Amino acid sequence: MATREGNSKGKGLIRSLSRRGTRTDKLRPAEKSVGRRRGPAVCERCGAVFVRLTWRRDRAMTHGFLARVRWVVCPACKQTDRGEALGRVMIKGAYAATNE
Repeated sequence: MATREGNSKGKGLIRSLSRRGTRTDKLRPAEKSVGRRRGPAVCERCGAVFVRLTWRRDRAMTHGFLARVRWVVCPACKQTDRGEALGRVMIKGAYAATNE
């Protein structure tokens, strides 16, 4: 049994650290239609960088990195072009109540 002394909560922590039996080929909803991207990419419109399966806007780029990237349009820019809004902005407080 792999338990630690003083841990009365059971094997929860030990089991959560075990990655055996997990799938690594899971696709996100956006990847199901387009497919999974391979390698780094940069959005030609907004400058977002695709590294480690996520789009980020605050990544530092070097000349070596820019030499090996693919220039594409990111999913956020595509949604903007289509006029899709997949979020909600909620304004609360006294200012919102008086300026409604």
